[in-house]
Amino acid sequence: MLAPRPFSWVPPNWNVTVADVRDMIHRSAQIMIVMNRMDTELKSGRHKAPTTKEEFANIVKQSQLNLTQEQRIAEVKKMNGAFPGNGFCPCASRKKYKSCCDPKKKRQLW
Repeated sequence: MLAPRPFSWVPPNWNVTVADVRDMIHRSAQIMIVMNRMDTELKSGRHKAPTTKEEFANIVKQSQLNLTQEQRIAEVKKMNGAFPGNGFCPCASRKKYKSCCDPKKKRQLW
């Protein structure tokens, strides 16, 4: 009987890089935010469920326009480190993530 392979085993021909993993983490965090916004917009009753990608995009665009800075900061904190500390914060504050919304920081700057 063959010994089971460890869960982290990746076939050598996949060529998965650190950048690929980082990009996937960013994309999944952004998808989570978009879906939460969609859920909020649909529960508010302002929109009906989208049936086309254009309707979906329009609802997401409207949710972006209606978002306050406090809501953006709360969304970024939910991402829990999906962005590197030296990169710009996705809450649009134009600050570095580590000095803005990083949940690991000790003091609040806003």
